[in-house]
Amino acid sequence: MLLAVLVGNTTLRYGLVQEGAVLGRAAVTIPRDGSPLPGGWAPRGTFDAAVVGSVNPPRLEEALRGLEGLGAPVLVAGRDVSIPIPNRYRDPAEVGSDRLLNALAASVIWPRRGAVVLDFGTALSVSVASPDGEFLGGPIAGGVAAIGGGLALRAARLADVRPDRPPPKVLAASTREALQAGIFWQIAGGASRILEALAAELTFPFGVVATGGDAELFAPAIPRVELVDGDLALKGLALTYSRGRKGP
Repeated sequence: MLLAVLVGNTTLRYGLVQEGAVLGRAAVTIPRDGSPLPGGWAPRGTFDAAVVGSVNPPRLEEALRGLEGLGAPVLVAGRDVSIPIPNRYRDPAEVGSDRLLNALAASVIWPRRGAVVLDFGTALSVSVASPDGEFLGGPIAGGVAAIGGGLALRAARLADVRPDRPPPKVLAASTREALQAGIFWQIAGGASRILEALAAELTFPFGVVATGGDAELFAPAIPRVELVDGDLALKGLALTYSRGRKGP
């Protein structure tokens, strides 16, 4: 049994993985005011290892302290164990480990076909895997938290409102509804347009998988999405452990 832990900007998620299947999962909200993670968040049990991915360096160290005494090796993906996917970014060190993990897991879903991952988190990150299983890159845009929080920060009369369901109509009749509709369609429409641009730019067909905390919200509004898998990065961590221990 493997413990896979992903430390994001707004959420810490973990899952118990056995033979590639995520058998149990949980999430902890990362406090926005900088206060510590809730005590005792880490599960206890008998594990072969814990593999941790992170895009949040300060919270990574805190998460690692929470795993002390686990009784199993604790490995950080990209630091202690290589993420086994060729990285074609101009500067490979710039790429967040979550994007590599997503692309790695997606390349297993559609081997030899190519894949695009839409990760709906604080940011909307788009990761492209080639038919040969390489990470090629992809654009990054604002997600719900980034757009909603940014509007509230920059506009005195706008609250930090975030959609939790598709808006019933675009022609909103209140500021709250206007923000919910605007943010929803900005993200859903932007993701759809990105996929159209990628289809015109790439020389291979690709499958599209949505992941991240808001994937279930946006995927139905994006026709090209073929699959929703909220465990994609956790599966990438499991693949990293099984394939990457000997290095690239």
